[in-house]
Amino acid sequence: MTNAPTTTARNFTDLLREAARRTPDAPAFHRRRWRSNTPEGVTHAGFVRTVDALSDRLIDRGIKPGQACSVDVKSHWGALAAAVAIASVGAAAAPPDDDEADWALVLAASTSSTRARRIIATPDWFQVPEAAPPPGSHARWQDASSVCAILRSSGTTGRPKRIAVTHDQMIARMARVMAAFPVPAEGRVACPMGPSGGYGFRTMVCALAGGASIVGCAGIEGTLEAIDFWRVTHLVVSPLLLEELVRARGTPAGPMRTLEVVEVGGSRLPDALRIAASRALCPNLVVSYGSSEAGVVAKGRADELAATPGAVGRLLDGIDAGSVDENDAPLPAGQVGTLRIRGPGCVDAYLGAQAATQRAFRDGWFHPGDRGCVTAGRILVIAGREREIINAGGQKIAPAAIEDALTGLPGVVEIAAFGAEDDLPVVKPWVAIVIGADFNESAFREACRDRLGPLAPAGVLVLRALPRNQNGKVVRGKLVELVRKQARGGRPTLH
Repeated sequence: MTNAPTTTARNFTDLLREAARRTPDAPAFHRRRWRSNTPEGVTHAGFVRTVDALSDRLIDRGIKPGQACSVDVKSHWGALAAAVAIASVGAAAAPPDDDEADWALVLAASTSSTRARRIIATPDWFQVPEAAPPPGSHARWQDASSVCAILRSSGTTGRPKRIAVTHDQMIARMARVMAAFPVPAEGRVACPMGPSGGYGFRTMVCALAGGASIVGCAGIEGTLEAIDFWRVTHLVVSPLLLEELVRARGTPAGPMRTLEVVEVGGSRLPDALRIAASRALCPNLVVSYGSSEAGVVAKGRADELAATPGAVGRLLDGIDAGSVDENDAPLPAGQVGTLRIRGPGCVDAYLGAQAATQRAFRDGWFHPGDRGCVTAGRILVIAGREREIINAGGQKIAPAAIEDALTGLPGVVEIAAFGAEDDLPVVKPWVAIVIGADFNESAFREACRDRLGPLAPAGVLVLRALPRNQNGKVVRGKLVELVRKQARGGRPTLH
């Protein structure tokens, strides 16, 4: 049984308290204790007691409604409890390195360089109190229009922007996800991305609000061990983490016995990875599309969407989206153009970034910077990032077209296509690759010519790892910078 969030809440943390009132003794968090590494379960009532105790400590240190506090706590348990506590008192939880936050909650051993006033926490702050603390100043802040979280844009094509999400926007985001793809109350959710980003945080609070529990995990081996030990039913990962888990698990091992759903979000899920993951981890894969600006706006079963190239989900109830031309005129269903989105929970501005706000938010719509369309059946299709489209002499090429053609070549572990100028300057396709021991340069060049013809990359960067953001998306702007550096006498590339 799954319980949808109430629509009368004015502080999103009240949704977690409602779950604690319904089933106070049900598990909310499974973790290993700090120092001893012994397994421990925390109930929903225990989670709320911890949040209230943290709230009192934060108010005692001087945090006030309307302020922002970054959270630099490594454990998923501590970071989640702290973010919820901050929101419950009317302040906003911010990413660990947010220099514009008023406060920074850090552990004693933290090396955070933020300029904010510090609140030094010790591990015992996050231990579950044996009993509820006496009523005090931690009473929940009841203003749905106040900011509860500061998130960041993806930053794949530029500097990440700060995004203020209010309580009512967070409640709306949670409501549509829980209505469309609920986690059963007996479910156990693992999200190795953690609660520091918008995707991981939303995943965790939705699970708690529905009465389910969260399994703390980190790293590839740690995640696989946690799935087995805690009998995880729902796994939420980025495509990059999914690929690493599949590689570590090995396809011959077969699906993991307790996993019922693997949700993949943050960037495009290649078809080859979908097939490999369904064999090695779980046959039921769900893809998710969203952003820090709008929350999750589309979801769907990966196998059902596979017949539609570029499909990233079906629009959730309440979400309106479509494509427009260069004049913002709506295009017919299924015709690729500039994507725009609107619906409950979507913000309408960036903090302190007027020019970026004017570009992304127009006439009540959010323009995420993607090229795509929505089919007549409300399937959302993404053709690529607008600023990532390679305009090679007037011919526009989606990086995914190049990546798909070269993925799976011997010795190519990872690949990302992008456009970079030569010395004329003319933009041409390039690729960055991470290679394995069996990589053969001559065979790779020949495969590029055979598979891509005139679209074969003009140059290749060989890297130890592709630059990615916290959701696993490749930051192609950094690849362009590497090409420029190479042109100034930096590391050589294959040609």
